[in-house]
Amino acid sequence: MSRNWDNHNAAAKPSREEQEAARELVAAAQRQRGESDFTADDEAPEARSALIGVPAGPGTRFTPWRVAAVILTGLSLWLIAAAVAAAPNPRPVSGLAVVWGDGPRIPDAAILAMINRFPDAARLNQPNDFILDHLATHLRAQPGVAEVKQIRLVHIRGPVQAIVRAKGKAPALVNVNGVTRKLEVTLALRQPFLPGVLHDGTRVWLDKEGRVLPGNLPGPGPGRPVVRAIERSGGATLKQVADLWSLIGDQVERGLITDLVCAELLDTPTTGMPAPAQGLVAVLRGGGRILVGRPEEERFGVTLEDKARNIVHTLRCQGDPARIATLNVRFREPAYTLRSTSGGGPIDPGATAPVRPH
Repeated sequence: MSRNWDNHNAAAKPSREEQEAARELVAAAQRQRGESDFTADDEAPEARSALIGVPAGPGTRFTPWRVAAVILTGLSLWLIAAAVAAAPNPRPVSGLAVVWGDGPRIPDAAILAMINRFPDAARLNQPNDFILDHLATHLRAQPGVAEVKQIRLVHIRGPVQAIVRAKGKAPALVNVNGVTRKLEVTLALRQPFLPGVLHDGTRVWLDKEGRVLPGNLPGPGPGRPVVRAIERSGGATLKQVADLWSLIGDQVERGLITDLVCAELLDTPTTGMPAPAQGLVAVLRGGGRILVGRPEEERFGVTLEDKARNIVHTLRCQGDPARIATLNVRFREPAYTLRSTSGGGPIDPGATAPVRPH
Protein backbone atom coordinates (compact mmCIF):
# COMPACT_ATOMS: atom_id res chain seq x y z
CA MET A 1 0.00 0.00 0.00
CA SER A 2 2.85 2.40 0.75
CA ARG A 3 4.24 1.74 -2.71
CA ASN A 4 0.93 2.79 -4.29
CA TRP A 5 0.93 5.98 -2.18
CA ASP A 6 4.48 6.85 -3.34
CA ASN A 7 3.48 6.27 -6.95
CA HIS A 8 0.52 8.61 -6.41
CA ASN A 9 2.75 11.40 -4.98
CA ALA A 10 5.20 11.05 -7.83
CA ALA A 11 2.40 11.34 -10.32
CA ALA A 12 0.96 14.41 -8.56
CA LYS A 13 4.29 16.31 -8.52
CA PRO A 14 4.41 18.91 -11.34
CA SER A 15 7.11 18.68 -13.91
CA ARG A 16 9.78 21.38 -14.52
CA GLU A 17 7.90 22.66 -17.57
CA GLU A 18 4.70 23.05 -15.51
CA GLN A 19 6.62 24.99 -12.85
CA GLU A 20 8.09 27.40 -15.44
CA ALA A 21 4.63 27.90 -16.94
CA ALA A 22 3.19 28.71 -13.49
CA ARG A 23 5.90 31.35 -12.90
CA GLU A 24 5.11 33.03 -16.19
CA LEU A 25 1.40 33.12 -15.32
CA VAL A 26 2.10 34.78 -11.95
CA ALA A 27 4.41 37.38 -13.58
CA ALA A 28 1.79 38.21 -16.20
CA ALA A 29 -0.87 38.68 -13.50
CA GLN A 30 1.39 41.08 -11.58
CA ARG A 31 2.09 43.18 -14.66
CA GLN A 32 -1.61 43.51 -15.26
CA ARG A 33 -2.04 44.87 -11.68
CA GLY A 34 0.69 47.48 -12.29
CA GLU A 35 3.20 45.89 -9.92
CA SER A 36 5.98 45.42 -12.43
CA ASP A 37 8.62 46.19 -9.76
CA PHE A 38 7.94 42.82 -8.08
CA THR A 39 9.01 39.39 -9.19
CA ALA A 40 7.21 36.13 -8.87
CA ASP A 41 9.81 35.02 -6.40
CA ASP A 42 9.09 38.03 -4.15
CA GLU A 43 5.30 38.24 -4.21
CA ALA A 44 2.54 35.98 -2.86
CA PRO A 45 4.66 33.14 -1.45
CA GLU A 46 1.50 31.22 -0.49
CA ALA A 47 0.09 31.42 -4.06
CA ARG A 48 3.43 30.44 -5.56
CA SER A 49 3.61 27.42 -3.25
CA ALA A 50 0.14 26.36 -4.26
CA LEU A 51 0.88 26.71 -7.98
CA ILE A 52 4.35 25.30 -8.34
CA GLY A 53 4.55 23.15 -5.22
CA VAL A 54 7.74 24.72 -3.68
CA PRO A 55 8.18 25.89 -0.05
CA ALA A 56 7.15 29.49 0.66
CA GLY A 57 9.74 31.95 2.12
CA PRO A 58 9.66 35.57 3.37
CA GLY A 59 10.11 38.14 0.63
CA THR A 60 11.84 41.53 0.82
CA ARG A 61 9.89 44.49 -0.53
CA PHE A 62 11.55 47.77 -1.56
CA THR A 63 8.71 50.06 -2.60
CA PRO A 64 9.28 53.75 -3.32
CA TRP A 65 7.26 54.65 -0.21
CA ARG A 66 9.48 52.57 2.04
CA VAL A 67 12.65 54.02 0.59
CA ALA A 68 11.29 57.53 1.09
CA ALA A 69 10.36 56.71 4.73
CA VAL A 70 13.87 55.48 5.47
CA ILE A 71 15.39 58.64 3.96
CA LEU A 72 13.05 60.92 5.93
CA THR A 73 13.77 59.07 9.20
CA GLY A 74 17.51 59.47 8.72
CA LEU A 75 17.10 63.15 7.84
CA SER A 76 14.99 63.75 10.98
CA LEU A 77 17.60 62.13 13.21
CA TRP A 78 20.33 64.24 11.64
CA LEU A 79 18.33 67.43 12.17
CA ILE A 80 17.70 66.57 15.86
CA ALA A 81 21.39 65.89 16.47
CA ALA A 82 22.35 69.15 14.75
CA ALA A 83 19.81 71.11 16.84
CA VAL A 84 21.11 69.64 20.11
CA ALA A 85 24.70 70.44 19.15
CA ALA A 86 23.81 74.00 18.18
CA ALA A 87 21.64 74.73 21.28
CA PRO A 88 23.13 77.52 23.44
CA ASN A 89 24.17 76.80 27.01
CA PRO A 90 21.68 77.94 29.67
CA ARG A 91 22.36 81.17 31.49
CA PRO A 92 24.73 80.82 34.44
CA VAL A 93 23.30 81.14 37.95
CA SER A 94 23.91 84.69 39.07
CA GLY A 95 21.91 85.15 42.26
CA LEU A 96 20.10 83.66 45.26
CA ALA A 97 16.43 83.95 46.20
CA VAL A 98 15.36 82.70 49.64
CA VAL A 99 11.74 81.76 50.35
CA TRP A 100 11.17 81.53 54.11
CA GLY A 101 8.90 79.10 55.90
CA ASP A 102 7.47 79.49 59.39
CA GLY A 103 9.90 80.53 62.09
CA PRO A 104 12.76 83.03 62.44
CA ARG A 105 14.65 84.60 59.59
CA ILE A 106 18.25 85.65 59.07
CA PRO A 107 19.88 87.75 56.34
CA ASP A 108 20.14 86.07 52.96
CA ALA A 109 23.90 86.56 53.20
CA ALA A 110 23.98 83.98 56.01
CA ILE A 111 22.26 81.41 53.76
CA LEU A 112 24.71 82.30 50.99
CA ALA A 113 27.58 81.62 53.41
CA MET A 114 26.15 78.14 54.06
CA ILE A 115 25.93 77.53 50.31
CA ASN A 116 29.52 78.70 49.80
CA ARG A 117 30.63 75.98 52.24
CA PHE A 118 29.05 73.36 49.97
CA PRO A 119 31.85 71.06 48.69
CA ASP A 120 30.59 71.35 45.08
CA ALA A 121 29.88 75.08 45.23
CA ALA A 122 31.95 75.64 42.07
CA ARG A 123 29.43 73.54 40.10
CA LEU A 124 26.45 75.67 41.12
CA ASN A 125 27.11 77.96 38.16
CA GLN A 126 25.50 75.32 35.89
CA PRO A 127 23.94 72.80 38.30
CA ASN A 128 22.00 69.65 37.47
CA ASP A 129 19.46 67.75 39.56
CA PHE A 130 22.18 65.64 41.20
CA ILE A 131 24.05 68.74 42.43
CA LEU A 132 20.84 70.39 43.68
CA ASP A 133 19.91 67.25 45.67
CA HIS A 134 23.33 67.22 47.31
CA LEU A 135 23.02 70.93 48.10
CA ALA A 136 19.70 70.26 49.86
CA THR A 137 21.37 67.53 51.94
CA HIS A 138 24.18 69.93 52.82
CA LEU A 139 21.77 72.63 53.99
CA ARG A 140 19.72 70.21 56.09
CA ALA A 141 22.89 69.30 57.99
CA GLN A 142 23.55 72.93 58.96
CA PRO A 143 22.82 73.93 62.58
CA GLY A 144 19.73 76.04 62.74
CA VAL A 145 18.09 74.68 59.58
CA ALA A 146 14.88 72.83 60.38
CA GLU A 147 13.68 71.97 56.86
CA VAL A 148 14.68 72.43 53.23
CA LYS A 149 11.45 72.18 51.27
CA GLN A 150 12.68 72.90 47.75
CA ILE A 151 15.66 74.03 45.69
CA ARG A 152 15.09 74.99 42.08
CA LEU A 153 16.34 77.28 39.31
CA VAL A 154 14.13 80.23 38.40
CA HIS A 155 14.31 82.90 35.71
CA ILE A 156 13.51 86.40 36.94
CA ARG A 157 12.83 89.16 34.41
CA GLY A 158 13.91 92.66 35.33
CA PRO A 159 16.85 95.07 35.32
CA VAL A 160 20.23 93.35 35.06
CA GLN A 161 23.74 94.67 34.65
CA ALA A 162 25.34 94.27 31.23
CA ILE A 163 28.52 95.49 29.53
CA VAL A 164 27.83 97.84 26.62
CA ARG A 165 30.62 98.40 24.08
CA ALA A 166 29.86 101.49 22.04
CA LYS A 167 31.96 102.34 19.01
CA GLY A 168 34.80 104.62 19.97
CA LYS A 169 34.04 104.42 23.69
CA ALA A 170 35.25 102.31 26.57
CA PRO A 171 33.02 99.42 27.73
CA ALA A 172 30.46 100.56 30.31
CA LEU A 173 28.36 98.64 32.84
CA VAL A 174 24.71 99.66 32.57
CA ASN A 175 21.34 98.37 33.78
CA VAL A 176 19.20 96.86 31.04
CA ASN A 177 16.03 94.79 31.01
CA GLY A 178 16.83 91.11 30.85
CA VAL A 179 16.46 87.72 32.50
CA THR A 180 18.46 86.54 35.49
CA ARG A 181 18.81 82.87 36.40
CA LYS A 182 18.74 82.44 40.17
CA LEU A 183 18.91 79.67 42.71
CA GLU A 184 15.68 79.63 44.74
CA VAL A 185 15.88 77.96 48.16
CA THR A 186 12.76 77.36 50.25
CA LEU A 187 13.62 76.55 53.87
CA ALA A 188 12.67 77.02 57.52
CA LEU A 189 14.91 77.63 60.52
CA ARG A 190 14.71 76.17 64.01
CA GLN A 191 13.13 78.27 66.73
CA PRO A 192 15.52 79.31 69.55
CA PHE A 193 14.24 78.46 73.00
CA LEU A 194 16.99 79.16 75.55
CA PRO A 195 20.10 81.34 75.34
CA GLY A 196 23.46 79.69 75.90
CA VAL A 197 27.11 80.57 76.11
CA LEU A 198 30.14 78.46 75.25
CA HIS A 199 33.36 78.30 77.24
CA ASP A 200 35.02 80.89 74.96
CA GLY A 201 32.13 83.31 75.37
CA THR A 202 30.40 82.55 72.06
CA ARG A 203 26.66 83.10 72.25
CA VAL A 204 24.43 80.28 71.04
CA TRP A 205 20.83 79.11 71.35
CA LEU A 206 19.14 75.88 72.33
CA ASP A 207 15.89 74.80 70.72
CA LYS A 208 13.15 72.77 72.41
CA GLU A 209 14.86 69.53 71.42
CA GLY A 210 18.19 70.52 72.98
CA ARG A 211 19.99 71.25 69.69
CA VAL A 212 22.67 73.93 69.76
CA LEU A 213 21.83 76.70 67.27
CA PRO A 214 24.00 79.57 66.02
CA GLY A 215 23.75 82.81 67.90
CA ASN A 216 22.78 84.88 64.86
CA LEU A 217 19.20 83.58 64.98
CA PRO A 218 16.61 85.94 66.46
CA GLY A 219 15.60 84.52 69.82
CA PRO A 220 12.86 84.89 72.42
CA GLY A 221 12.59 87.80 74.81
CA PRO A 222 14.62 88.31 78.01
CA GLY A 223 13.99 86.62 81.33
CA ARG A 224 15.13 83.12 80.41
CA PRO A 225 18.09 81.44 82.09
CA VAL A 226 21.43 81.09 80.31
CA VAL A 227 22.59 77.54 79.59
CA ARG A 228 26.24 76.99 80.54
CA ALA A 229 28.84 74.17 80.41
CA ILE A 230 27.40 73.06 77.08
CA GLU A 231 30.68 71.54 75.87
CA ARG A 232 30.95 69.33 78.97
CA SER A 233 27.55 67.75 78.50
CA GLY A 234 25.96 65.39 76.02
CA GLY A 235 22.82 65.48 73.97
CA ALA A 236 20.76 63.79 76.70
CA THR A 237 21.62 66.53 79.20
CA LEU A 238 20.83 69.31 76.73
CA LYS A 239 17.49 67.66 76.04
CA GLN A 240 16.93 67.48 79.80
CA VAL A 241 17.62 71.23 80.10
CA ALA A 242 15.11 72.10 77.39
CA ASP A 243 12.47 69.74 78.79
CA LEU A 244 12.89 71.13 82.32
CA TRP A 245 12.36 74.70 81.20
CA SER A 246 9.34 73.65 79.15
CA LEU A 247 7.82 72.29 82.39
CA ILE A 248 8.66 75.17 84.80
CA GLY A 249 9.29 78.22 82.60
CA ASP A 250 5.71 79.51 82.80
CA GLN A 251 5.28 78.65 86.50
CA VAL A 252 8.20 80.43 88.18
CA GLU A 253 8.89 84.11 88.64
CA ARG A 254 10.51 85.68 85.62
CA GLY A 255 14.25 86.08 86.17
CA LEU A 256 14.29 83.98 89.36
CA ILE A 257 16.38 81.23 87.71
CA THR A 258 19.38 82.90 86.08
CA ASP A 259 21.49 79.95 84.89
CA LEU A 260 21.13 76.31 83.95
CA VAL A 261 24.55 74.67 84.36
CA CYS A 262 24.71 71.37 82.49
CA ALA A 263 27.73 69.90 84.30
CA GLU A 264 27.97 71.10 87.92
CA LEU A 265 29.02 69.21 91.05
CA LEU A 266 26.01 67.58 92.70
CA ASP A 267 27.71 67.01 96.08
CA THR A 268 30.40 68.67 98.19
CA PRO A 269 33.87 67.23 97.47
CA THR A 270 35.31 65.20 100.32
CA THR A 271 39.01 64.61 100.86
CA GLY A 272 40.02 61.04 100.12
CA MET A 273 36.74 60.26 98.37
CA PRO A 274 36.03 59.98 94.62
CA ALA A 275 35.01 63.17 92.90
CA PRO A 276 31.26 63.79 93.13
CA ALA A 277 29.09 63.25 90.10
CA GLN A 278 28.20 66.16 87.85
CA GLY A 279 24.76 66.98 86.54
CA LEU A 280 22.23 69.71 85.87
CA VAL A 281 22.08 72.50 88.45
CA ALA A 282 19.75 75.52 88.27
CA VAL A 283 21.14 78.70 89.83
CA LEU A 284 18.76 81.12 91.53
CA ARG A 285 18.96 84.89 91.48
CA GLY A 286 20.23 85.01 95.07
CA GLY A 287 22.93 82.40 94.45
CA GLY A 288 20.98 79.34 95.62
CA ARG A 289 21.36 76.05 93.79
CA ILE A 290 18.70 73.56 92.67
CA LEU A 291 20.21 70.09 92.22
CA VAL A 292 18.31 68.52 89.34
CA GLY A 293 20.71 65.66 88.61
CA ARG A 294 21.48 63.51 85.61
CA PRO A 295 19.07 62.15 82.98
CA GLU A 296 19.86 58.51 83.80
CA GLU A 297 18.75 58.97 87.42
CA GLU A 298 15.15 58.59 86.30
CA ARG A 299 15.63 54.84 86.50
CA PHE A 300 15.43 55.21 90.28
CA GLY A 301 11.77 56.21 89.97
CA VAL A 302 11.95 60.03 90.01
CA THR A 303 10.98 61.47 86.65
CA LEU A 304 11.75 64.94 85.34
CA GLU A 305 8.08 65.80 85.77
CA ASP A 306 8.35 64.90 89.49
CA LYS A 307 11.42 67.11 89.84
CA ALA A 308 9.75 70.02 88.06
CA ARG A 309 6.69 69.72 90.29
CA ASN A 310 8.83 69.79 93.46
CA ILE A 311 10.81 72.81 92.21
CA VAL A 312 7.68 74.85 91.51
CA HIS A 313 6.08 73.83 94.82
CA THR A 314 9.13 74.79 96.91
CA LEU A 315 9.69 78.14 95.21
CA ARG A 316 6.05 79.09 95.68
CA CYS A 317 5.94 78.04 99.30
CA GLN A 318 8.98 80.07 100.31
CA GLY A 319 8.18 83.66 101.10
CA ASP A 320 11.66 84.70 100.02
CA PRO A 321 13.24 82.35 97.49
CA ALA A 322 16.54 84.18 97.97
CA ARG A 323 16.85 82.39 101.34
CA ILE A 324 17.10 79.00 99.64
CA ALA A 325 20.71 77.81 99.70
CA THR A 326 20.15 74.41 98.10
CA LEU A 327 17.14 72.49 96.88
CA ASN A 328 17.77 68.84 96.11
CA VAL A 329 15.07 67.23 93.97
CA ARG A 330 17.12 64.24 92.81
CA PHE A 331 15.45 61.76 95.13
CA ARG A 332 11.94 60.71 96.04
CA GLU A 333 12.15 62.77 99.26
CA PRO A 334 13.49 66.19 98.11
CA ALA A 335 14.82 68.64 100.69
CA TYR A 336 15.98 72.24 100.83
CA THR A 337 18.50 74.14 102.96
CA LEU A 338 17.96 77.76 103.98
CA ARG A 339 20.52 80.47 104.43
CA SER A 340 21.16 81.95 107.83
CA THR A 341 18.84 84.84 108.68
CA SER A 342 21.63 86.73 110.49
CA GLY A 343 22.71 89.16 107.83
CA GLY A 344 22.67 86.66 104.98
CA GLY A 345 25.82 84.96 106.30
CA PRO A 346 26.89 81.38 105.83
CA ILE A 347 24.46 78.53 105.36
CA ASP A 348 22.71 77.44 108.52
CA PRO A 349 23.20 73.66 108.54
CA GLY A 350 20.31 73.22 110.89
CA ALA A 351 17.79 74.95 108.68
CA THR A 352 16.98 71.93 106.58
CA ALA A 353 13.48 70.67 105.89
CA PRO A 354 11.95 68.13 103.56
CA VAL A 355 9.79 69.28 100.70
CA ARG A 356 6.20 68.19 101.18
CA PRO A 357 4.58 67.51 97.84
CA HIS A 358 1.38 69.44 97.19
